[in-house]
Amino acid sequence: MEDTSPAKRFGGPLRFELKGDTRLVCSNCGADNPAGRRFCDNCGQSLAMRCPNCGEENRSGARFCGNCGTVLAGPGAEPASAPNPRATSQPGVVAERRLVTVLFADIVGFTPMAEAQDPEAVRELLERYFATARTVIERHGGTVEKFIGDAVMAVWGTPVAREDDAERAVRAALELLPQIKTVDESLQARAGVLTGEAAVNLGDANQAMVAGDLVNTAARLQSVAQPDTVLVGEATMKATSASIAYEDVGDASLKGKVAPVPTWRALRVLSERGGRARSSLPGSAWRTGAGFPGDAGGGGWRRHADR
Repeated sequence: MEDTSPAKRFGGPLRFELKGDTRLVCSNCGADNPAGRRFCDNCGQSLAMRCPNCGEENRSGARFCGNCGTVLAGPGAEPASAPNPRATSQPGVVAERRLVTVLFADIVGFTPMAEAQDPEAVRELLERYFATARTVIERHGGTVEKFIGDAVMAVWGTPVAREDDAERAVRAALELLPQIKTVDESLQARAGVLTGEAAVNLGDANQAMVAGDLVNTAARLQSVAQPDTVLVGEATMKATSASIAYEDVGDASLKGKVAPVPTWRALRVLSERGGRARSSLPGSAWRTGAGFPGDAGGGGWRRHADR
């Protein structure tokens, strides 16, 4: 039978007063809660109000939106929860937009190499490669989304989001490429890293499936990278330039993309996360040799592309 309680009909926690005691009725279970509570003490549902006009979260019991002035105590007001949750066809799974960073990496020339080797030897090599990739990615706080042939896709920003997710992803990519040599000295890898909005499915097992143009573009970006190179997009570069040295390599023409994609090559790690203990050399140059964890390595002098 359909729930026709006032809280359900009004689409959010219902505020009422009884003998000077302001109470809130939970829109999920109908339990009444004391004013000022952020979550229902019966079912855990958020009691904050989301404005139906601008989406701003407001304190529980607010009568008007503090951002745009829209009346909240009436039909259309929504309890605050994860941004724009949408039910999916899978029970217990919701879809939402999130700011994420996606990393794609693969082995250069893997197809001809696999053709020339015994299938069992190829399988064993891939197992070692995937194990190495997973170790590096998880050490930097990422989640392996999937392995596709010789490619690995990893994501930062879901199911747990951190303010330095983009930096963690680039550090992981810079560490991963030289680590591939420990699997087989003849192997070369390349990577692409992009930051932006994507659709994320969040399930009961705290796992996520990421989809959208960001994922496709990251895969395309990785495919045009030179061996032993990490390419990133503009949003990633801007979010990480305090800690990572970059070289502007111009616009990349990617398959399926109408407009060229501004691209930077990640050179090396300059500092601890967040720009702490940053390397300091005359001008804007530094040596790209050994340094902080995640350093791409290499010799000679490079110039930082601060933009």
